[in-house]
Amino acid sequence: MDIFESRAVNGLRAANSNLVSDRGNRAFAETFQKRLEQVLDRVQQVTSGLSEDNHPSILSPQRKNLRQTGGMSIARKISEGLTCAVQKINKHRSNLLCGELLAWTNHIVDMAKHIGPYCLGTKQKSIRSLCHETDLLASEIIDQAKSVLTGDADQMDELNEHCLNWKTKAEKLQVCVDATVDTYKVVPDALIEALSEQNLVLAKEELDCLKTHYSCVGDVVLMTQGLVCTDQAPLRHCQDLAEELENITITITTTAEMSSQRLSDEDINQLDQLGREWAVMMFCILSDLDTIVEEVSKMGIERKVWSTQDMTSLEQEDIIAHVEQENKRLRDILHGACIGNESKAKEAQDLCHCMSELLDKLRSEMARRVTSCQRAFMVSKSYVPLRIRMASMCWIVKASVHL
Repeated sequence: MDIFESRAVNGLRAANSNLVSDRGNRAFAETFQKRLEQVLDRVQQVTSGLSEDNHPSILSPQRKNLRQTGGMSIARKISEGLTCAVQKINKHRSNLLCGELLAWTNHIVDMAKHIGPYCLGTKQKSIRSLCHETDLLASEIIDQAKSVLTGDADQMDELNEHCLNWKTKAEKLQVCVDATVDTYKVVPDALIEALSEQNLVLAKEELDCLKTHYSCVGDVVLMTQGLVCTDQAPLRHCQDLAEELENITITITTTAEMSSQRLSDEDINQLDQLGREWAVMMFCILSDLDTIVEEVSKMGIERKVWSTQDMTSLEQEDIIAHVEQENKRLRDILHGACIGNESKAKEAQDLCHCMSELLDKLRSEMARRVTSCQRAFMVSKSYVPLRIRMASMCWIVKASVHL
């Protein structure tokens, strides 16, 4: 890799890190797209310059076979292992692999069904169709395997075909899920890599990052408990998923802390599944939070206590200045409306106090500084913009109720 390629890759990594820290920032998104195009351009330049004459080792038959083969996927291991075991009439091995096939089907279909509602148009339809077909094939494969094992050899060819189709569809679902939640899956993947290499110091650092992500998201979800939305479904959904995320985080933590020895393939597969579940929960929760922010902002505009539905267009300083200005306006309105009515005046005073507390909370979030260079602290800092947006939503709900 020459210096220009190195700069392009490093620039892409930095842009991705910035985008993860503030997903709604358009400037970060544009920078990431620009850096990605630079890397793809360099890859194209390198690829176009390769030939059998100047790089015989790269384009050798051995290298071509290696690229085509790659690492064997879990779905491929299961499908090929099952057909082999059934052909040999190895009932014990076949039963084990049927169980693994069913477990992997349940896992990958469940994850795909979680992300499906957040996808649009043809992608959502494709996911729904693949889930149904993969489920159906799994049931047919298990039934056919039992038939062959009990003497019906005529079904072996059809079993081979169904296993191949199941593998293809399961792999498509896995790629779809992993690509959709890749921003979050890199976190548990880094932990698994450190554990696989028995780098316990790095593994502890990666585990701390994972737990900090969970803790920060959990704190933001707690802030939603006082919110009222036109559609309460995203609110309830993200709160339910936060409980699942907690359980998965605890399981990953326990498994990682017990992995003092080299991980077996089974351990890595288990952690990979847990990591995928963790990433899917993170993706769904943060997507729901984006929907909640959009809904509450819309309500604030309708009640004339908020200026824009696009929270990403507001700088943090603008949000606080806007809330401060609206607090003063609200105080004046309530004061005028309660003249001569002591009970209403007391209620208005309590409300103004509550609104001031929310403003103070916004200011404290804005003032939050992370001086440590440890990655876990930097992860915590990356959630400050989201915390400010959610605190602003709490303010909108309070202001909207009384105006």
